[in-house]
Amino acid sequence: MSIRSLSGLLALSVLSAACSSTSASVEVAPELTAFEMATEQGEAYCMVIMRRCAGVENVDLNELGEITQAHIDFNAKMTEEGMALVSGPVVAPRAERDMRSICILDTADTSEAYARACTDPACETGMLRCEIVPFVCDDNLRAMPGMERGMRMERGTDQIQARPYVMVQMPTSAATAAVVELMGNTALFSGCCTGGEYEGMTFVACDARTV
Repeated sequence: MSIRSLSGLLALSVLSAACSSTSASVEVAPELTAFEMATEQGEAYCMVIMRRCAGVENVDLNELGEITQAHIDFNAKMTEEGMALVSGPVVAPRAERDMRSICILDTADTSEAYARACTDPACETGMLRCEIVPFVCDDNLRAMPGMERGMRMERGTDQIQARPYVMVQMPTSAATAAVVELMGNTALFSGCCTGGEYEGMTFVACDARTV
């Protein structure tokens, strides 16, 4: 497994000079961003990070249970539609106390991702708030079985890997790429964030049951 280095696209213009006084204008293609390059290659996604909103602890337990179930059903539907490629709750021990779930959507359009994520009943009722992070991954997430913990275990499908995993966050660098390479099959996939709060960070999904 490897992480491709995302360098800028160098636009080369070839000029043919004529022996005359006529001036010629040259159009230079604009430099593409790393995310734009990944989008063209089909390696760009959007990561949705759900965080708990303040005041949730004051919500009635019965109401909280109903909203939680609606949130689970919403994620299951997006998985069935093929929009959610990887999704699951973030459980203790959490690196960030208010983080509640991570989902990777099969779209490079951050506006579309935000529009879909915000229709989650947990967001509409103010229990969770979502953050959208542009995510570049050269592993084929579309061919990977969905990863959820406890959401669809009762359905008995072998297309769902329903057990705990560990998501590791590291600065994007050549050293991180080397570490991921050494991890071998333990690293299910890895990708780097190219915008938002986690810009410059790499997330690695590890086939491990404990931190």
